[in-house]
Amino acid sequence: MFENVRKALARAIRPKPAAKSPRVSRHPPLTKGGRGDFVQTRMYQAARASRLTSGWATSTTSADSEAVSSLTNLRNRSRALVRDAAYAKRAKVIVQNNVIGAGIGMQAQVMSSRDALREDVNDAIEEAWREWVCAEYCHTGGTLHFCDLERALMGQIFEAGEVLVRKHNRAFGGSAIPFALELIESERIADELQYPTPPGPAAPGAIIKMGVEQDRYGRPLAYWIRQRHPGEFRWASSEPDLVERVPADQIIHLRLVDRWPQTRGEPWLHAVARKLNDMDGLSESEIVAARGAANYLNTIETPEGDHPLATPADPSNPQGEKEIVTEPGMSLRLAPGEKMNFNNPNRPNTALDPFMRMMLREVAAGTGVSYESLSRDYCVAPDTRVLRADLRWVRADELIEGTEIVAFDEEAPGGKGSRRKWRKATVMRTGRRNLNRRRIVTDGATVTVSDEHLFLCALRAPSGAARGHGIQARSESPGVPGNGQRWVRADRLQPGDQIVFLCAPWATGSTHLHGYLKGIADGEGWVDSASAQIGIAQKPGVVLDEIGEALAALGFAAQLGFASGERRTMKWSVTSIGECLKFLGEVRPTRLLQKADGIYDGRMLAGGSKKTGRPTAATVLAIDDVGVGPVVTIETSTRTLITEGLCSHNSQSNYSSSRLALLDDRDLWRMLQQWFLRNFRLPLHREWMQIAVLARAIQPARVEEYALDPRKFEAVLFKPRGWSWIDPAKEVAAYKEAIKGGFKTVSDVISETGGGQDVEDMVRQRRRELDMFEQAELVFDTSPEVYVVEEKPAPVAGPKPKKDDADPPDKDDDESRTSEPQLRLV
Repeated sequence: MFENVRKALARAIRPKPAAKSPRVSRHPPLTKGGRGDFVQTRMYQAARASRLTSGWATSTTSADSEAVSSLTNLRNRSRALVRDAAYAKRAKVIVQNNVIGAGIGMQAQVMSSRDALREDVNDAIEEAWREWVCAEYCHTGGTLHFCDLERALMGQIFEAGEVLVRKHNRAFGGSAIPFALELIESERIADELQYPTPPGPAAPGAIIKMGVEQDRYGRPLAYWIRQRHPGEFRWASSEPDLVERVPADQIIHLRLVDRWPQTRGEPWLHAVARKLNDMDGLSESEIVAARGAANYLNTIETPEGDHPLATPADPSNPQGEKEIVTEPGMSLRLAPGEKMNFNNPNRPNTALDPFMRMMLREVAAGTGVSYESLSRDYCVAPDTRVLRADLRWVRADELIEGTEIVAFDEEAPGGKGSRRKWRKATVMRTGRRNLNRRRIVTDGATVTVSDEHLFLCALRAPSGAARGHGIQARSESPGVPGNGQRWVRADRLQPGDQIVFLCAPWATGSTHLHGYLKGIADGEGWVDSASAQIGIAQKPGVVLDEIGEALAALGFAAQLGFASGERRTMKWSVTSIGECLKFLGEVRPTRLLQKADGIYDGRMLAGGSKKTGRPTAATVLAIDDVGVGPVVTIETSTRTLITEGLCSHNSQSNYSSSRLALLDDRDLWRMLQQWFLRNFRLPLHREWMQIAVLARAIQPARVEEYALDPRKFEAVLFKPRGWSWIDPAKEVAAYKEAIKGGFKTVSDVISETGGGQDVEDMVRQRRRELDMFEQAELVFDTSPEVYVVEEKPAPVAGPKPKKDDADPPDKDDDESRTSEPQLRLV
C-alpha cells in the first residue's frame, strides 16, 4: 500500500517532457465517412459561392415544378409582347413563314406489288384531300383553311409554347369525310387541377398534373379542358366555368419537350421576355424625352431677391408659377445681373440605336432567329433612287422582293490582281424603320441614309492630301486589302472623301432627239460586249452629222472614228460603262436594251483602262445630320446596290456572315418542319386516310384491300416549303455539280428550293409550258432547242494507212473537223 502511494506521488511531481513537433502528413485527414473518404476542395467555377455570386439563387427543380408556378404569367406576358412589341411580333411571323409558309403540301405514295406508283389511287387520295382541306370541311368553326390552321398552330406554339388539336369524328359543312379539327388554346387546359388520384375510375397510378391526366409513366390518358376560354367575354359573371374530361386519343398535343418529364410547353419568348419589355420601355422613354426636348425651354437667373420676378405673377396665388410668355421674334431686355439659361436636352439620344442593336442581338439569340432576319438592318431614305437591271431609276420604297438591280461584288474575290466586278443582283426583302439620318452631299449626287450606311470609298486622296487621308483608319475593315477601296460608314465620312460613282441618275427620254437616236440605234447600232461600248455606224454625210449633234445636245460623251479598216464608214461610239448605261436607259433602243447585261455584268469595277469599266469618283462636299426619320430597309443578294449613282452597301453585316446566318436559320427551320410533320401531319394523315376509306370517299381504294395492308395506303410524301437561292449563280452551279457527282438527286434540289413542289409537279408544269411555247411558235433562251445540242456519234476509226501511202492532209477538211466542237446533250 505504501509502495503504491509512493509511485503515485513520484508520477505527480515528475516534470513533463518537451512537446514534440507534429508530423506533417502528405494526405488530407480522414473524415467520418471511412477510409479514403477525403474532403474535396476542387469544384467548377460556376458552382463556387462568393460575394459576386451571392445573388445567384438556384434550386433543384423539375421541369413541371418550374412550370406550375410560372406558366400562366409566362404565357400572358408572351402574348402581351406579341401583341404590343414589334420585334416579338416579327419573330413570330418569321417562324410561321419559314416553318409553314403557304402550307405543307401532300403527295400520296401508294405503290403496287411491282413497285410502281398506283396513279389512280394516288390521284383519288390527293383529290379527296384537296376537297377536305377547305375551311368549311376541315375546321369545326368553318373559318380556317387547313393551311391557315397550320400557321395558327405554329403561331400558338411560338407564343404560348403549346396548342391542342381536338379531332371530331363527324362531318361539318356537308363534308363527305366525317372528320374535322378544333384548335384549342392552352389557356383552356385547367392548369389548377392537381390531384394525386383522378376523380372516378382511373388507371392504377394515374395522376392529374396541370390539367393533364397521366399514368405512372407520364403517358397522357385524358385532358381536362374548359368548355370556354377563361378570358372570354361572359354575359353574366355568375356563368359557371365547366371543365370536360377529353380522352387523350382525341387530342394532339403539340409542344417542344426540352426536359423529361415535361407535361406542358413553355413559350419561346421566355428567355428574352424581360429584354423585350425593357426595350419597349426604353424606346417609350426616349420618345417622351424627345417630345420634351422639342418644347424649347429657357430660364432667367437673377441674384436679386427683391426683383419683380421674385414676387408671384399673381398676388392672389403666392405659390403660383413665375413665368414670362415669349413669342417668335421677340427679344427680352434683362436687368443688370440677370442671365438667360437655355435648357436643351440631348435628344434624340444618338447612343440609343447601338444599344438597341445590342439588345436585339440578344433577343435574336434567345428566339433562334438570326439578327439579319429580325432587324432588317438595311437603310436608305424612301425617295432615294436605285438603279434597276432594266436601267430605270426607281424610288427605294417602290422596290419589291424579286426585283433585279445593278450591283457589284461586296468584296474582291481574292488572289493577285483580283478586283470587284459589276453584277446583277436580286432584292431579297424590304421594309421600313425610323433611324437617325445623314444627308451626304457630293459633286455627283446627294443622298440621305442612316448613320451606319456604308459607302465604297477610294483610297486615293483629293489634291493636296496624303493617300488615304485617314479613310483606311475610318473604314470598317482597315486591315483587309481592298484594291484601293474601303467601306466607310456615313457618319464617318469627311469632306474630300471620294465615293465610287457610276453615273448620275437619268430619266427616260421623251423628246424628238431621243426618238431619233432610238430609231437610228435600233437600225444601225450595236453593243460590243468585248470592249463594253455602243456604236452607231453611218457613211460620212448629213445623217452622220445629225447623229453627232443629237448625242451632243443630250449630253452624251461620244467619240467619232472609223467603223472598218477600209475607212469608208464612220461610227459614233459611247465607250464608258456609265455612259453606255445612261444611253441605253435614257434613249431605250429596244434591240440594244436586250444586250445591256453585256455592258457591265462581270466587268471589273476598277482597273487600268476603259475596257474594265473604271468608274469615276464623287467628292464629298458636306455631311449634314438631318435627325430621326423614315428609312427603307433593303437586302440584296450581293449586299450592294447603286443609290443615286453612288456605290453603296445594303447592310451592316457582310455577305459571308449574313449567308452563314441564313444557312443556320434554315437548319433550324428544317428541324422544326420535320418535328411538325412527325408530331402532327403524319398521325393526322393516317387517321384521316382511315376515315376517308371507310366513308367510301376514295373510290379506287377498296375497304377490303385497305384493311389487309393499311400502311400501304398511308404512304405519303409531305412537301414543306423550300427557300430561294441566296447566291443563284454559285448555288445553281454547286447543285449541278452535286447531281453529277451523285451526292444529290434532282428531287432533292427541287424539294429544297421548289417552294413545296416536287419533281413530278415540276416535270408536268415544264411539259405544259414547252407545249404551250411550241404551239405559239415562241422560242426563248430557256427553250431546249436553244441550249441543248444533239450529241454527234464519234467517228469510227478505220485502218491506219501506211506512212508511205498516206495522202497529204487536206487543209480545209482538217480545219472543218477541228473547228466543230463535240457537244453533248445536257
